[in-house]
Amino acid sequence: MARVRQWWGRALGSECHERTTVLLIAKGTLAATIAWVISYHLLHAQPPAFAPSSAVLIMQVTVYQSLLQSSRYVGAVVAGVAVQAARTECWSSRPRG
Repeated sequence: MARVRQWWGRALGSECHERTTVLLIAKGTLAATIAWVISYHLLHAQPPAFAPSSAVLIMQVTVYQSLLQSSRYVGAVVAGVAVQAARTECWSSRPRG
């Protein structure tokens, strides 16, 4: 138990690896919670499991890196949806015979 108290003392008291770990856990928890609340209450997703996992996946150490990673993620999703929509449109307009 003394080691746990010592670890928390380092995490809360100084700039160190333990503090970074605690901040990342708190940031991930907050991001996942906000994503779940938005997807469930505003978008009415059933079940809203994809939003929290996506929020945690794009989370980085700094806010800037998180925003950069999230823009990359959104760009990749948009590109994937566009490719699938184009393929579906192309295949559905083919003459059958």
